[in-house]
Amino acid sequence: MRFLTISKHSEGHGGYERHRRMSRALIKSGHEVVWLAPGISSSVGEEFIPLIKAYKWLPGPLGWVLQLRANLVYYRELLRGVDAVFTTREYDAFGCILDFFVGRLPHIFFIHGDTIECEKYLAKHSERFMRRLKSRVMLLFYPWLQHKILKRLSHVVVQANFLAETLKMRHPTIECEYIVLTSDCLFEWHPETVNQEHVAAIKTLKAQDKYVVGVIAQVFYRAKGFDVFLDAMTHLCDIPEIHAVIVGYGDEAELISKNIKRLDLGNRVTFLGKSPAAHHLMPLLDVIAAPTQFFDAFPTVILEAMETNCCIIGSDIDAHKVQLKHGALMFPNGDAVALAKCLRDLYSDEKIRNLNASLVKERRKNFEFDWDAQVVEILTRGTIV
Repeated sequence: MRFLTISKHSEGHGGYERHRRMSRALIKSGHEVVWLAPGISSSVGEEFIPLIKAYKWLPGPLGWVLQLRANLVYYRELLRGVDAVFTTREYDAFGCILDFFVGRLPHIFFIHGDTIECEKYLAKHSERFMRRLKSRVMLLFYPWLQHKILKRLSHVVVQANFLAETLKMRHPTIECEYIVLTSDCLFEWHPETVNQEHVAAIKTLKAQDKYVVGVIAQVFYRAKGFDVFLDAMTHLCDIPEIHAVIVGYGDEAELISKNIKRLDLGNRVTFLGKSPAAHHLMPLLDVIAAPTQFFDAFPTVILEAMETNCCIIGSDIDAHKVQLKHGALMFPNGDAVALAKCLRDLYSDEKIRNLNASLVKERRKNFEFDWDAQVVEILTRGTIV
């Protein structure tokens, strides 16, 4: 079979990595993949179609959707041999279903989160006025967009049952099949160079006998719980051996440095900023903290921590409940005092550390499976409509 996939992401982006892995799985199984994407050169056997420039003067999603439509028309003859489409972004899916030819093909959509719930949180809690405004604008049309997409698709792949139930409740009249496929914790990483200065900084802390707590996340300051984490660190000032390392980047990244200074945590918290291949820093850490507060679908950082055998403590959001399951690996969402107690106990009590490590290893087994084979099965089954 011949599949079409579309991605605006560049190499090294998480969305690109997911596409590449799905493409590789299909190609290994004897299928063909045509990939319409800008500026990608790393190939696993796909046929890359260069993106022609159109509507670049239009900002945001509208410009991309129109550009995608122009490309689908431009490459019409080449695409006539395509049997099915798979996408992972709403705008890619929307552009496809608008096309009179591609829109009639079987289309399998891998949804990696619920944009609407995320934007609801950001519209209310983002530190930035422009981010709150952008989220409110998106909420004016995104429910309509999501409804249009789901109504036209036969198969939607989600990462957990709670996400499928969220979509069903929001769109009760849509009859599409929701397939649950969790991510696994077996990673083949895009070759990125690890920041050796960041490695050295953590090794220096370890040489000073520090118990190093890591937070690795894109910086949506409140959504990802950075405020909760820094507040928790203020409750641990009596244990100077506990030191935090934060890795992250984003529009609100400067708020981390600002609040480290405000809370007088300069000698307790190190903010490294953006760090390529941050996954490779995890084996140097004692525990990964994931204080996310908003609606996250299936955080990769938890699976990365499982793979590197880190201890983990996460907020009890639905996604973490699916991934971590055990109460001993979670704390009440938004409760800085509870998070501080968990970190204090992990540092001071060997039995608690050993229990955490054993539970993490147990959970890891649930995410060690042949993900590639399941993707191929879903994609080939989804072509029958």
